[in-house]
Amino acid sequence: IVGFVGVLVVLRPGFRHLGHGHVSAIVCGLVGAISVIALRMAGTDEKRITLYGAGVLGPLVLGAILMLPVFVWPTLQQWLMIAGYGLLAGLA
Repeated sequence: IVGFVGVLVVLRPGFRHLGHGHVSAIVCGLVGAISVIALRMAGTDEKRITLYGAGVLGPLVLGAILMLPVFVWPTLQQWLMIAGYGLLAGLA
């Protein structure tokens, strides 16, 4: 609930027109809150690795399907930046 209120504060719906991005942010906030509640309810019956896998693989597969029409391979410079980010994240 606090996260959803935060999204509404950032969007300030009373002061300007809401576009597609604003509605997407509101929907993401609601869906995120629902998924946290669902995972907590299922937490007593399911293994933690199953819950983690469902939370990671679902969005990964959906995102992969949605990006297929517009996917472009990264350039060498972008690959180096990705590798640098991974290295720094691993060291942190």
